[in-house]
Amino acid sequence: MLIFQLILVASNSPIFLITAFTLNDPPEKPTMKGPKIAFAVRQLDFTIVAEDPNNHDLYYYIYWGDQTFDYWTGPFESSVVVTFNHTYNKSGSFTITSKAQDVLLGVNQQIQFNINILKNRALANPLKLRVL
Repeated sequence: MLIFQLILVASNSPIFLITAFTLNDPPEKPTMKGPKIAFAVRQLDFTIVAEDPNNHDLYYYIYWGDQTFDYWTGPFESSVVVTFNHTYNKSGSFTITSKAQDVLLGVNQQIQFNINILKNRALANPLKLRVL
């Protein structure tokens, strides 16, 4: 619920207090899809979608698990699949954390998505690349 209060004051008149209530449900948890295993130093595409019960536009927060993030990117229409891309520069296991927020600041619970990034063999052994 979002509450706005407005106080109107004019000279030689009484003070008016106007309070407006806007009901707002937070968006549903987003769904993220993307590769579970990939190579380092390659751009990867991930899709994310969430539905807002009030059909408000959404912003997405994504923490990529490698000390980088997309901070409340948007707005996007509710229930529309959005593609984000990311490049991991080193190998390892990473946990991506994401959540959605509507335009009235309703935020849902975060989700997690795990990905394993493998060392890019061509970068690890450039001599093999030259022989080919």
